[in-house]
Amino acid sequence: MLPLLLAALLPRLAVPASLVVLVCIGLGTLAELPLLEMITGPRGGPEPGHMFGLNGVQAAWVLIVAAAVRCSGYGLATPYE
Repeated sequence: MLPLLLAALLPRLAVPASLVVLVCIGLGTLAELPLLEMITGPRGGPEPGHMFGLNGVQAAWVLIVAAAVRCSGYGLATPYE
């Protein structure tokens, strides 16, 4: 979730960067499900909805914290600004 946090703290284009990272998280979850089924068997692991729910809630918490940090005046900047 570090890429999502860094994308949300960018000084410019934070929203598009965060959306790109969220899409990458979703694609990673899609790739994770077949690997999990290979390890645990077809019925041994969590359902796809559980995986998307877990990753979605985690991403939401990261974005909420990043929004609070940005509202407090913090963000990423170059060293000479």
